Amino acid sequence: MSKKSAGSRVTADDVARAAGVSRSVVSRTFTKGASVSEKRRKLVLAVAEKLGYEPNIAARVLAGKSSNVVGILIGPLLNPFLADLLDKLSDRLREEGFLPTLFKVGTDGDVKSVLPFIAQYNMVSTIVMGISPSAQISKVFASQSPIPIVLNLGVRRDVEAAIVTTDHFSGGMLAARALLDSGVTKPAVMTRQVETEIYEERAAGFRHVLDLAGVACARSVVTEGSYEAGRAATLALMAGAPRPDGIFFGNDMMALGGMDALRLDLGLSVPGDVAVVGYDDIPGAALGAYQISTIRQPVNKLADKAVGIIVDFDKQGTTDLTSSLIAPVFVRRKTTGSTGAESV
Repeated sequence: MSKKSAGSRVTADDVARAAGVSRSVVSRTFTKGASVSEKRRKLVLAVAEKLGYEPNIAARVLAGKSSNVVGILIGPLLNPFLADLLDKLSDRLREEGFLPTLFKVGTDGDVKSVLPFIAQYNMVSTIVMGISPSAQISKVFASQSPIPIVLNLGVRRDVEAAIVTTDHFSGGMLAARALLDSGVTKPAVMTRQVETEIYEERAAGFRHVLDLAGVACARSVVTEGSYEAGRAATLALMAGAPRPDGIFFGNDMMALGGMDALRLDLGLSVPGDVAVVGYDDIPGAALGAYQISTIRQPVNKLADKAVGIIVDFDKQGTTDLTSSLIAPVFVRRKTTGSTGAESV
């Protein structure tokens, strides 16, 4: 037996003839969960490797046959945390024998262009992350698999799906406690104008702790969510009255911009003049020039939980579409005081 020449694709029929088995045995060998004896499976895999055979998964999917494809609908990867979560999720899916397939929405957030393509796939599960799922998205994704999952977009009550998310309300509470423990009396909060649900949850948890402590939220601002937006919004915050002495940034990218606005543009000390707390714990937050205290999202736990739901369904054939809240953790660095609770 030898590999075919370049340009000549090895087919399942070639493997079947070389192994002395039927084509259906080859097909079952490369189909997740299909019945085939261990002896035949090893034979087919050995022959397939020698011939250089690669199963055409796309053809099976487009033909409407069962597959191990998990569709992931995602928006622009502008936040490093989102890229990290996608990376961990993809790795975990592949480890469990699934094929992650990405459907990316552009910067305009319009999903209409990708929905027709999603309908062509017969997927094990579908995951929405990085964009807020509208009724249209949810309906189409739910129709494409028995287990639609909404990943880290807050607790959704208008979507029939398994919800896996960080407890963003608790994350906001942790941020408030960290600022109050730093002696802040005029706290401000900065949120993002997209993915509004999770940012509103973070802000709500933040204000809840302030209310319990009898401290008013001095200022609040909604911005685009980038480094540049965080820097500009911080300058605007500090130019108004009352002037904050502590800021909770809804993500670390805005916090990085805010830090540069406070120190480089305004010549202020952090945390001496203004304490800072971010959210996500992206790699940049730990850089020596910033050392931002932040709320760490449990990226590995989020990925493990989402994939675990799919694995359980694949084995048992049923699952509950429930909500899973995973606790965040406060990471103290140099932009807050030396005390503060590590968890809610």
